Amino acid sequence: MTEIAASVSDKEEAVEASEKDMISETIDIAESCRDIYEKTVQENTTDNQELVRELIGRLGEIGYAAVDTENQIDMVNSGLIKQFCGKVEEKQEAKTTLFIVMENGDLIRNELDTAGGEVDVTRLVLNWKDENPDVSYQNTYQAYSWTYEDNGYLFFEEYCPPGFDGAPGYTAVRVDPLDPDLRELNDRYILPVGYGLNNMFTSDWSEENFGELNFYDLYERMYQMKYGSGPFAAAIDSEAYQVPEEIFEGVFMTFFRIDSRALRRSTVYLDQDKAYQYRTRGQYDFAPIPGVPYPEVTACEEKPDGTIRLTVNAVWPKEHLARAFSHEVVIRLLEDGSFQYVSNHVIPSEKNVEPVWYTDRLSDEQWEEYYG
Repeated sequence: MTEIAASVSDKEEAVEASEKDMISETIDIAESCRDIYEKTVQENTTDNQELVRELIGRLGEIGYAAVDTENQIDMVNSGLIKQFCGKVEEKQEAKTTLFIVMENGDLIRNELDTAGGEVDVTRLVLNWKDENPDVSYQNTYQAYSWTYEDNGYLFFEEYCPPGFDGAPGYTAVRVDPLDPDLRELNDRYILPVGYGLNNMFTSDWSEENFGELNFYDLYERMYQMKYGSGPFAAAIDSEAYQVPEEIFEGVFMTFFRIDSRALRRSTVYLDQDKAYQYRTRGQYDFAPIPGVPYPEVTACEEKPDGTIRLTVNAVWPKEHLARAFSHEVVIRLLEDGSFQYVSNHVIPSEKNVEPVWYTDRLSDEQWEEYYG
């Protein structure tokens, strides 16, 4: 019995020593990136993507696989992850490290260890506190699910019991690179609208028939796209506004070929005030589901009429779906460099998911009940 107890104690000490070594090593790795952090602080830049890009590059130079949390920058040393995924499938033993760089430059280190087809993950989170690197979180778990898709996405997840309201336990990374031209198209035309709290890319519509397209959901987004800042201050409760017709119509006529008559059919126009009624979302109709999918342009077709047709996949990390649904967006490119959205078509498939992350706006009756 004494020998068994001693053996268990030795293993625990070995694990503890290994964890301390990993923490120390992670801090050393962060120190090797200190010049990038300090340059960002000195320049007081707001270009977080450039910070993330430089950190990913540095981690790659050191020899690690690294990517950003939003999968907007190609993974470096992706071959290490592909090789590891192959070992998992073959049920062989292997180890590797994957760094994920957060928007503010903090680091997530995933130490991956596989044997017999199972994957153990040790996750460390490193933050910069008072200009010094500090490991604030460490956790080891066996991956509850592990999926490597043919199109280059890797999903893995820690088990979370039903009703768990802590941090999400899933990780999603694009291993294969994405064509830089397609990334640029996505950044310019699709990402600014996205899928959160609007139905622009989850419903079918065209210039001839705008269908169920909700212009109210798009006003604040497209105002931001047009002017570079939002029209209203953030608020918990819904606020009611009268937006002058020239401003409201000007936003939508910038991004759609639409006249005031068509716009007024889908909105509340106050003729006496020459303004549109607008209500911001509040606590009763905001509540987006965490982990909303994000768009990824996978193809572009140039058409003879001066438009382009983009094929877009909705990537849903929360559900381990590299293609929750696909849709086609037609965009008109104008001579002055601006553009207009022409149509959206959701490509039919039995595998398409419903946009359960979308919350309808309050009806007039509901709004009066809560705020009237």
